Amino acid sequence: MSELDGLENILPDNERSLQTLARTLKLTQKRFSLILVRCNYTSLQEQILQRLRQQCSVEFAELVLPSSTTKLYSNILHQVEDQPPAALMVLGLESVEALDDLLVAANKTRDKFKSDFAFPIILWVTDRILHRLGRLAPDFNSWASPPIQFTIASDDMVKSLRQKAEQAFSSDADFSLDGFDLKAVQDDLASDQQESDPELQASLAFMLGLLDYRNNRLDLAIAHYQQSLTYWQQSNNLDRQGILLLNIALAYYSKAEQQPIENQTYWEETRSYFQQSLEIFEQAQHLELVAKHINQLGEVLRRLKAWRELHQLAHKALKLHQNYDAPKQIAQDYGFLAQVALEQSRWNDAHELAQNALETLEKIPNFLPQEQGQYHFLLAKSQRKLGQLNEAVNTLEKARNESQP
Repeated sequence: MSELDGLENILPDNERSLQTLARTLKLTQKRFSLILVRCNYTSLQEQILQRLRQQCSVEFAELVLPSSTTKLYSNILHQVEDQPPAALMVLGLESVEALDDLLVAANKTRDKFKSDFAFPIILWVTDRILHRLGRLAPDFNSWASPPIQFTIASDDMVKSLRQKAEQAFSSDADFSLDGFDLKAVQDDLASDQQESDPELQASLAFMLGLLDYRNNRLDLAIAHYQQSLTYWQQSNNLDRQGILLLNIALAYYSKAEQQPIENQTYWEETRSYFQQSLEIFEQAQHLELVAKHINQLGEVLRRLKAWRELHQLAHKALKLHQNYDAPKQIAQDYGFLAQVALEQSRWNDAHELAQNALETLEKIPNFLPQEQGQYHFLLAKSQRKLGQLNEAVNTLEKARNESQP
């Protein structure tokens, strides 16, 4: 975790572990040994390695395993065949996709490690990897001494989690889950008996949902969001309720796009949660958030062919976006209104509104030409209905040339 204690604030237990690791590397040079280092946090790992590079008399090499790795032995062999190092740090096990296969293969080839590598191999593992190593590679694991452990103080972990949650809920541009092992945080909170803090658990559930969503585990994301939402509803925190409802809507939106056979139900769920989130933002007087997200609901209504609702929403959105001087969104509003006019056989209105959308978009510096495609299409449809066939053909040709049909 990048927000955790700095290098100057490493825990005394970690200092002792650091000295133990440096001493072990010095004593095991020029012969094979397997050293396990337990560390649940990527950024703490980076801090320890930086200190080790500065303090350790043994110059060690580092191997970061690609996520596609399936063979530990062959990856190490490829790394060291030209020049064997004094010691080798093996990092990245936590990101290996076929970890079970890798561990089973390491167990089968364990004798090759001892015969071919005359230097210590230091495997950095998390609690989860350590458990799987003992279960899937017991023979390989038997060569290792008890793990050298690096940990984070409970207070620092909780403080960091709260800071991360604050960033996540506020849509901070600096928010990132990279290097922040939420599963490890969850395990450590349980072991430190922090499970009784419902606000902390609600914050953790929200970020687990974000992680699930990023990895396309949509049902898990929705379950985590719902878990978090329950707490913020009970505590009457409107801001966080609105953010969670919005994220649930986005998850259902993704489900609707990915599962076309069942998407009618998912579009209805998406509409419901978008509507709830916008109502909460209005109640909390966050009109800037309403303006930012209202057209997402408009797109869902367009997919559902809910023309009357879309007509009302687009007029409301247009006023909001004019107040906030948001030309790209204003063009979308005109586009929604143009489509409604077409569906209601108001050809002249559709023509004017599609023209408004295009003219608004053209005023935006550095706009992408392909963004015009839909508005050109709406304009061409209105021209055809008005009997302007040559104009309609020209508009469609322009759309084909400028966009990605």
